[in-house]
Amino acid sequence: MTFFESDGDCYFRSDESFSERAYTTAQIKRFLDGAGLSLEAVYDDLGFNGPQENSERLIYVARKI
Repeated sequence: MTFFESDGDCYFRSDESFSERAYTTAQIKRFLDGAGLSLEAVYDDLGFNGPQENSERLIYVARKI
């Protein structure tokens, strides 16, 4: 993304780039186990409901062992 920010008569340009990765719940669980955490719950991103087939994001609740 490129941003142009006005400062009076001048514009300043700044650039940003983003990347995302997707992981399965099994992978997340392995990562948490390796970090000394236990997976307590998984929720849909729009509430405290369980994951749905059409969920775009999931919220993971972990606890330190």
